[in-house]
Amino acid sequence: MNRAIGDSYYKTFTTNDSSGSECDADATPSVVAYQDGTLDATFTLAVNKIADTTGRYYVSGTVPSDYGTGDCIDVVVSATVSGITRATVIDSFVVRPVATANVTLGAVTAVNSPGNRTSSPVALEMFQGEEKTFTITCNDSSGEAVDLSAKTLRFLVEDSNSVAKFKVEDPSVSVTGDSSEIASVTVGATQSATASTEYHWRLWSVDDDEVMAHGSFKIKAAKKDVS
Repeated sequence: MNRAIGDSYYKTFTTNDSSGSECDADATPSVVAYQDGTLDATFTLAVNKIADTTGRYYVSGTVPSDYGTGDCIDVVVSATVSGITRATVIDSFVVRPVATANVTLGAVTAVNSPGNRTSSPVALEMFQGEEKTFTITCNDSSGEAVDLSAKTLRFLVEDSNSVAKFKVEDPSVSVTGDSSEIASVTVGATQSATASTEYHWRLWSVDDDEVMAHGSFKIKAAKKDVS
């Protein structure tokens, strides 16, 4: 489940003994959040025991207002049971745009270069373990070029459950074109290491929480040598 800035956050978890049975922790577990892999103290979280239960707790807080769309957040709990402390990622989510009334979808179309102009979504694909540069040209609904030069851009790839797999962002997203309407994104061999036909991509304008273009993203299995 993805969340927007300002959303209330709740997540339950359990603590267990060495046999796997639920049991109370020696003391109230601690919790921290990581934003894009970096410890983030601005996400204030608290752990509380669920009343009339054994070994069951919940984490609560509010998603910070300074998070950006596409940020990847991990929530990590540390609990000590019978003197042994373990840290566990109990939740991961991607920050989504704040819901806005009267939003008109489909105002932006995209072109995957080379190729003919098509309405978004746009299908992108590459081979497993390949490094490839994608060029995405953004036009508005009237066919006019969208100026990307002043925008902070983020290219985000997620799986079918909207779990982030990887992202590419400024300054690694370059902008070119006569009207600064073309975004170039290079996906590396490490990012394409796992084959999948179920990914999807979005090109975000981070500053104004706007999707500039989107579509399916396929990583095809690498061909194997046949002897």
